[in-house]
Amino acid sequence: MSNGSIKVLPDQHVTFKTQEEVDNANKLYAFIVQQKEKDHLSCERRERRPMKRKTYSGSRFLKDVFMHSVDEIEGGE
Repeated sequence: MSNGSIKVLPDQHVTFKTQEEVDNANKLYAFIVQQKEKDHLSCERRERRPMKRKTYSGSRFLKDVFMHSVDEIEGGE
C-alpha cells in the first residue's frame, strides 16, 4: 500500500467486478488522500501551528464506498 493505493481483498465488504472498477477505486482513493493532505496543510498555514494528522485508511475508504452503495440501494426503493 504505497502512494495512496489500496489493494482490494476478497474479505473486504466491497467486491469490485472488474479490474477497471478496482483501478478507478485506487485512483479515487489516491485523489481523496491527496486532497485531505492539501486541506491539512492549508489548515496548518491558516492556524499557524502544527496540527495532528488524521489518517484515511484503505479500509475506511472501502467502508465509505460500501455505505454509499447501500444508501443508493435504499434510496432507490
